[in-house]
Amino acid sequence: MWIEKLKNGKYKFVERYEDPLTGKTKKVSITLEKKTKKMQEQALLMLQDKITKDLHKTNPTKDITLSDLINEYLFYAKDDYKPSTLLNKKYAYNTINKRIGNIKIEKLTSAIVNNLIIKLKYNLACDVKTLIYQSWEFGKNHGYVSDMTLAKNLIKPKKPKGYKNHFEWKYLEPDEVETVISSLKQPVKQRLAQLMLMTGMRFGETVALRISDVDLDNSLITISRTYSLTTKRFGSPKNGKTRVIHIPNEAKIIIKEQIIATKLQTIKYGLDRSNDLLFKSKFGKPYSIDLFNNSLKRINLKSGKNVTSHIFRHTFITRMVESGVSTNLIARHVGHANTDMIEKVYSHFSAEMDRKLEEAINVVNFCPFSAP
Repeated sequence: MWIEKLKNGKYKFVERYEDPLTGKTKKVSITLEKKTKKMQEQALLMLQDKITKDLHKTNPTKDITLSDLINEYLFYAKDDYKPSTLLNKKYAYNTINKRIGNIKIEKLTSAIVNNLIIKLKYNLACDVKTLIYQSWEFGKNHGYVSDMTLAKNLIKPKKPKGYKNHFEWKYLEPDEVETVISSLKQPVKQRLAQLMLMTGMRFGETVALRISDVDLDNSLITISRTYSLTTKRFGSPKNGKTRVIHIPNEAKIIIKEQIIATKLQTIKYGLDRSNDLLFKSKFGKPYSIDLFNNSLKRINLKSGKNVTSHIFRHTFITRMVESGVSTNLIARHVGHANTDMIEKVYSHFSAEMDRKLEEAINVVNFCPFSAP
């Protein structure tokens, strides 16, 4: 280690080391206020730490814990996940960290992980298993582990007795739509509900819309972002892809009304004119889901359904299914990565129609006379 005095009066401590991959000499340095003996000892330790970290980058060691591995994976992959998904993964990480996180990965066995999985509630167990599998795969690709044996030997979490995995699909009947819209007293809430109902957009996508995202001449909306209700930030849509959707004439009328309303709002509250959010608060922020859902909660339907912002999207999909639109077209329109969910809706309605047909057959009087 050597010391260089800088023009500002501080001291630069420098050390050399050899890169094991290239054989070339590299340097690391730190700057401190003084060069006393105590400072020199401190500088030497700090430089050695920097060298160790640099060597670790080029020559990964298996001498790390499971928590270390998962941390590196989450740091590497964090931009690939939506904020809500990342929160779930961090919750799973916290569980792992408390129970088995301090175990070195070279000492970790599938039995240790499986013993943890069987002690957890079903949903958390699934998240824990998935996170460890993904982290192990990351570790293999980056030289921390030699194979995927451990990950492939993880057990499938067992569903608890009585666990219901049935498909529940809540939507509004036409008369219920009328009741809900008329029960929303503020025009902005009515327009927000109607637009989601007519387009199938998610709430976060709807309040992230800018006026510039709307092409009224061609009846199109470009959905390039969403507003995270968790982080209060804009991000990419749920499946990470921008999509362009067609809108009906009724939706164009709603949008035109809202454009006028939001421009008047901008003038009234002195908001930034460059902020062209279609639905925004008097503070210029995206419209609050809490305000919207609080109004929906007060609506009492005869069916007893709980009305939330997502029910409008479900209702749109339901109407498309009832109209016989293909699963691929519906999935693409609403931004689903695949047709799995839409196919479940089709199956649900096929079963429902079979049930109604059975009831009708038993009720209808086919013959106006008694059987002999």
